[in-house]
Amino acid sequence: MRMAAWLEKVTTRALLVWVLVTALGPLEAAGFAAQGGSGSSASRQDALKAIPLDKLSEVNRQKVLSVVQDTSFFRRLPICIIRCDPELYLFVVRHPDVIVAIWQAMGITEIQLEEISPGKFRYRDSEGTRGVVEYIYSTHDTELIYAETVYEGPLLNRTVHSRAVILLKSGYTLETDGHYYITCRLDAFVSVDKAAWEVLTKTLHPLVGRIADTNFAQTAQFVAMLHETAAQKPDGMQRLAARLKGVQPPVREEFARLLAQVAERSSSTRQGPRETVAERPGPQVRK
Repeated sequence: MRMAAWLEKVTTRALLVWVLVTALGPLEAAGFAAQGGSGSSASRQDALKAIPLDKLSEVNRQKVLSVVQDTSFFRRLPICIIRCDPELYLFVVRHPDVIVAIWQAMGITEIQLEEISPGKFRYRDSEGTRGVVEYIYSTHDTELIYAETVYEGPLLNRTVHSRAVILLKSGYTLETDGHYYITCRLDAFVSVDKAAWEVLTKTLHPLVGRIADTNFAQTAQFVAMLHETAAQKPDGMQRLAARLKGVQPPVREEFARLLAQVAERSSSTRQGPRETVAERPGPQVRK
């Protein structure tokens, strides 16, 4: 049981990057739907084709190839559909440190996630895992993330190194009710030290996919709930934003602005056409 708990905390966090709701348990949110995950070869080939290798710097291209050509574990997580403001959604996707800060304000996590440069975060938890998460390509519909983690805890008699490539694809639909519905699909490629992976897969391989699927679906639900709470309880969300620690002031201020924007749009009884995410600036490519 301790090994299963360790796997959930170490492997799944490397997969998801959106470190959001493991401690919250099952959530019920308005505007949410999900389909099942898959580890099939067809899904893997489809994911490989969707990676924008030709748009990466040479350094980042080699990082990605080093993982996808030596993958210990691949998973296409459940396709989720959530009701959420596109700007708030993209902000949360690109600023996982804000979500961790919310957890800390609620007193439910000891995770530390610090932005050390634009799009790059240092991660550490109380279980012996540390690492760096880097957003290497960002557009309105594509996030490509590279992560490196090291585990040095009490459950294995060795240091375990892992690397992950995470591809998040998002689609946006503005319905006649004035709400945006966002479809999100996450593909994860993980490369783990071979000896350590053999030990893990002998006992826990059937659990890995289910753990990842559950956490991603709960993460999507949490984002939907964040949007709903911003619309229904704007004052409380503004107080929460002001309490966040470990987040750079400009990031915290932008979060507060987006929360207020969600509340303002929600209060309108009639919402006319507004700017779509597809019209936003071009891709951000990290070197």
